[in-house]
Amino acid sequence: MNKPKHNFKKKLNAIYVFSEDNQVYLKKNTLTKNDTISNEEWLPVNFQWGSPIG
Repeated sequence: MNKPKHNFKKKLNAIYVFSEDNQVYLKKNTLTKNDTISNEEWLPVNFQWGSPIG
């Protein structure tokens, strides 16, 4: 018996992050209609480490 062939392309959802001079940045991509990246931008975010034990 032949098994059906599936040609699924899975996309990895990832958030790119880096820090520099005590500032954290997230990468924002703007996609076109055919899912290609048209613009790449790094946005600063407020980030503070917190202790899980109060």
